[in-house]
Amino acid sequence: MKTFDDRKYGRFELSFLAAYRARALYAGAEPLIENTQDDKLTVVALKEFTSGTLKLDDIKDELLDNALKESTSILDGIEEYNADQKDSVDKIDAELNFSVPTTSDVEDNPIDKKVDEEVVEEKVVEEESKPVKSLPEEK
Repeated sequence: MKTFDDRKYGRFELSFLAAYRARALYAGAEPLIENTQDDKLTVVALKEFTSGTLKLDDIKDELLDNALKESTSILDGIEEYNADQKDSVDKIDAELNFSVPTTSDVEDNPIDKKVDEEVVEEKVVEEESKPVKSLPEEK
């Protein structure tokens, strides 16, 4: 068997790409070379690389494309889940007749108006009860 002497890839990247290709072969992808010695799928993947029938850059591009598609589908799933959760919360709020008060609701609330008036009255009384400092006399 030929050795793989491409300095562009490190041994870990080569192992990762070979494992990725081996999983694809296991999932049903057709081998690009003939497996006459009944080799394991990882060996078949490495032989495809060394023979030149499969380029490492092609596998790397395929891997990145699949990762992008998978992450996009995960994000879509999260967005769908969040929408479902919002719908559930809205449904519960409607069943409980719960609503978040708005500014106008708070301003129109007679209890709040009464409390505000009492606070203002207390401050006025406090101000009136403080002694007034007199100014020094002019000579």
